[in-house]
Amino acid sequence: MIHEEIEIPMPGGTADAFVYRPEGERQWPGVLHLTDTGWPPRATWS
Repeated sequence: MIHEEIEIPMPGGTADAFVYRPEGERQWPGVLHLTDTGWPPRATWS
């Protein structure tokens, strides 16, 4: 699983975001998870 930290440009600045995707060339459907709880704990990144 590939994990990337990205910034999404917004009218008031940027929004920090994460992209998780499987390795390989196959296309997969996208999922957008919006939350207002802040950063996910680093323990969930592995």
